[in-house]
Amino acid sequence: MTAIPKGPYILLIDDDSVTNFLHRSLIKDLNRGFEIVTCENGKTGLEFLERALAVNAVPYAIFVDLNMPVVDGFKFLEYYEKNNYPTLYPSLVTVLTTSNNPRDLEKLDAIDFVTYMGKPLTKQRLIDFLSK
Repeated sequence: MTAIPKGPYILLIDDDSVTNFLHRSLIKDLNRGFEIVTCENGKTGLEFLERALAVNAVPYAIFVDLNMPVVDGFKFLEYYEKNNYPTLYPSLVTVLTTSNNPRDLEKLDAIDFVTYMGKPLTKQRLIDFLSK
């Protein structure tokens, strides 16, 4: 079971270990003091988030992949919204995806609490994102 960080943290939800390694490295290299929590699918991400929010450990940002086993990114976002998390815990939620499927992009455009960008993160995109 993943420990809940004591300080500011970023939640990465992605089933690809190479992508997680890259994103963790980018975030650490910026040296902004964020701890990083990684979950391998939407289900473990939701379970972690529920435990964290129960002790008021709200993530600074959440990066979530769309295509994952068990619970995908869309189901994660659906549950996140259903539980009123965007209002109660206004973290920056960003979908990182390789999808160019117009339906996926239309669905993401319709979700008002989420942004999306292509994978993988780059240093400049991460700097821009964290400057919001």
